[in-house]
Amino acid sequence: MIGYLAMSARWTESERFVQVLECAVGRTARKEYRPHQPGDVVERFAIIEESRRDLGFEPRVAIEDGLARLVEWYREYYAVKPD
Repeated sequence: MIGYLAMSARWTESERFVQVLECAVGRTARKEYRPHQPGDVVERFAIIEESRRDLGFEPRVAIEDGLARLVEWYREYYAVKPD
């Protein structure tokens, strides 16, 4: 069995990801910055060539839209009301 992780091949800084998620949720995250710990993943990047080749997959959703949809789905699925 072959598994695929559908992601964008665009690089997004962690801080930008958090900012977009904060906007989608409508709250500011409590952040605590600490030095990297042994075993921390410093950089992560999706390599989607196999998905492109095998499935014809091409990312089309911007991070802003994707996270907004995720938050909307989560709130509906778990019956969570926005603050």
